[in-house]
Amino acid sequence: MTSYVADAGARSILVYDITGAKSYRIVLPKATCPTNDVLYIALAAQPDGTSTLFFTYLSSPRLYSIKGEYLRVGQGAGSIVDVGAKPYGKQTVLLGADGGTSLFFRYKGENDIYLWDSETCFKPSNLQEVQRGGDCRLSTQVLPGHKRFMWALESNFHDFISERTGCNGASIILHPVVRECDD
Repeated sequence: MTSYVADAGARSILVYDITGAKSYRIVLPKATCPTNDVLYIALAAQPDGTSTLFFTYLSSPRLYSIKGEYLRVGQGAGSIVDVGAKPYGKQTVLLGADGGTSLFFRYKGENDIYLWDSETCFKPSNLQEVQRGGDCRLSTQVLPGHKRFMWALESNFHDFISERTGCNGASIILHPVVRECDD
């Protein structure tokens, strides 16, 4: 079993092999990393049993990936793939994966959740809106859960740290991701 941690400040991805009690630090190329930014990661499992870690900095115009087999042996140099430009040039927040090939994301400051199957090209025509966002909270994570539902964690932390929550303070909500019908 292997764990991955984004370390934006050190421009790297930390890899910890729990069963082998080994750890690595994969330094990301400067071209992928703006300074003083947020680094998002999401792990996709491929049908052949391999894994791919997708990553992006919030203000970076591009999405990148690296195969799990390279991460597990500490091989970062020459292993990073430029997946493509972010849709519409928008800042993108990776929210998570479904345990398979699909990744979930939203755009900065927006709460609509989108799905992209990583086996397709990363372009707008391959992105599906899976949930329209509501007011007050932004999705911070999407993950698989009970009864094969995908669950979204939302919070108003962005308003809380800006002192815009009033007397209610900070709040979070966990709910299934639901695709809405256009009736």
